[in-house]
Amino acid sequence: MFHGAFSTYSGSMEQYFERLGLLIQDAKEQGVDLCHENVSRCVSRTPAFFEDLIKAIPEARFVFDVKQAVRAGEDVMNFAKILGKRVRHIHLSDHDDSNSCLVPSRGTFNIPEFLIAMKESGAVSGAVVEVYSQNYRDNVELYIGYQHLLKCLSTFK
Repeated sequence: MFHGAFSTYSGSMEQYFERLGLLIQDAKEQGVDLCHENVSRCVSRTPAFFEDLIKAIPEARFVFDVKQAVRAGEDVMNFAKILGKRVRHIHLSDHDDSNSCLVPSRGTFNIPEFLIAMKESGAVSGAVVEVYSQNYRDNVELYIGYQHLLKCLSTFK
């Protein structure tokens, strides 16, 4: 996973994509997919960045981080649609109007709809629940989130 340059990056996107292309090529030669992640504090905070990246490097692959899209003020479903089949990994969390990162089942994010959309896009991805210690009270809350995800995933059977 690659976060890329901070949003204060002053170079050209042409140069950025050229260098990223070299990194992707070097990684591929080692049997690794270098996946660029969307991060709210970086140049990779918007769908427009990824649209330009896809044009410059069609073979680019991505990590999609739900909370980072929320923190950047982006529509999660639109962002996911743009990344689509190029997603190789998902950082999954829930959210609501006041919190960008919650344990699944604690927010208002329609996780089943999101997972179905990712599957239908052709994304070949694994996922982790990525929340931080300040985003939950105890292990019971994490377990409830896990049970919620199992229920969401049951729609795929």
